[in-house]
Amino acid sequence: MPSFFRELRAGLTKDQFKTRLKNTAVITFNYDRLFEHFLNVAIAQYDGLPLAEAKNLRSELQIIHPYGMLAPLEVDICGIGTSHIANAPAYLKTYDEDPDDNELAHIRSLVASAQKIIFLGFGFHQQNMELLGFPRPVSVKQAVEFFGTAMGLSPRKKQRIIHSLGSGATEGFTAIQQLERDSDFSFDTCKDLIDEHGDAFF
Repeated sequence: MPSFFRELRAGLTKDQFKTRLKNTAVITFNYDRLFEHFLNVAIAQYDGLPLAEAKNLRSELQIIHPYGMLAPLEVDICGIGTSHIANAPAYLKTYDEDPDDNELAHIRSLVASAQKIIFLGFGFHQQNMELLGFPRPVSVKQAVEFFGTAMGLSPRKKQRIIHSLGSGATEGFTAIQQLERDSDFSFDTCKDLIDEHGDAFF
C-alpha cells in the first residue's frame, strides 16, 4: 500500500490530488477496511492534516465493495462489545449474492469507461470477472491499458487472462492483438508492478 500511495500522491498539490482522487475508483472484493484506513492515515501524515480532514479528502476516491464490508469505517468492531460483530452480516454479501442492480450497473460503467485498469492481488475468478463486465469491447478509439499481478500463474494462464479481458476487432487489430500489446501481467507482486509501472497508472 505505501507504494500505491506514493504513486497516487506523487508530489501533487492538494487540489491536483483531489482531482486525481475524483478520477480514480477502487473496486475491492475484500471485506476488510484496511485500504480506507491506510489512506486516511497516509494522507493525514503526508499533508499534515487532522485525521477528520484527511478522511474528507480521501472520500473523493470511490471505493466500492461489491460483496460488502465488515462495517462502515467509522464503526469500531474491535471493541469489547459484541453488538457490532453481531450486526456485521447486515453489511456483508456472500460469494453467491450479487450486488444490487444499481451498484452492478455503476461498477460496469466505471470499468467500461476506464482508460487504465489495474488488477492488484486479484484472483481472476470467472464470477468476479463477469461482475466487472468482462469481456468488454475493445476499441482503438478508446485505448485501454491493463496492468496486473499474476503470482504463480503460468505464461499460458496469463495469456488466457489477457484474452478474457476484451472482444471485437478494430482497424486492423483483433481484440487479442490489441490486448496483448496494451497489457502487462508479468509481475508477481503488487510492489514490483507498481515500482515498474506506477508512474503510468494515473
